[in-house]
Amino acid sequence: MMKPNKEEVHIHPSQHTSGDLAERHASVLLAKNPQELEAAYDKWASKYDEDLKLISGFDGLTETGLPAVKVLLRHFPTLNNQTMDILDFGCGTGHAGLFLSRQFSNEYMHSHLDGCDLSQGMLDQSVKRGCYRNLIKADADDCHCEVEYYDVVLAAGVFAPGQAPPSSFDQFLRLLKPGGHAIFTIRVGYYDSVEGANHKKHLEFLVEQGQWEMVAKTEEPYLPREGVTAYVFVMRKP
Repeated sequence: MMKPNKEEVHIHPSQHTSGDLAERHASVLLAKNPQELEAAYDKWASKYDEDLKLISGFDGLTETGLPAVKVLLRHFPTLNNQTMDILDFGCGTGHAGLFLSRQFSNEYMHSHLDGCDLSQGMLDQSVKRGCYRNLIKADADDCHCEVEYYDVVLAAGVFAPGQAPPSSFDQFLRLLKPGGHAIFTIRVGYYDSVEGANHKKHLEFLVEQGQWEMVAKTEEPYLPREGVTAYVFVMRKP
């Protein structure tokens, strides 16, 4: 008697992974609501760093692997002397915070860098980095942070299928000081597709309304192993 085949894993069309890794990755890309997304990331948290290396083709700690951080440093090369308060929005396991702490003094980062994420499992991993002043559990529509407090909101890898909604841009504006900057990545293939049309439409609407100014939009390596690039936006709140 033949044994039944293992249940087929449904994956997102953008994926190039297979096996258990594909299943973990698909669980976040195919999430239908914040509750599903939170549960998926909680379950993935302990293997996330290891899996990221396999998905991306880099070790997760290099400049190439963190395009949003690279662009942040490009625009603020003397960050250590500017005493800027930064929010790592969707900080995950803390890759961005770790890389920033390696560029500047750990004391500086610990004094001026906060992180937020909807997954407690991910936050439990990021606290081990030791580079965040505060870690806040919150979803994309309400991150419980002080209004107009931050000089920079950094969001690396949070805009993708099943992830942070277009309304997150409004959150960035709420949290930034006047003159503050939001720096974030959106995969090129997503932003320029029907699937990402709502993000593009809302971003363009905020610019048209004068709530945001586009300082820069560059295309950077994102997942080198898969040949995937991302737009990195630098937006300024007037």
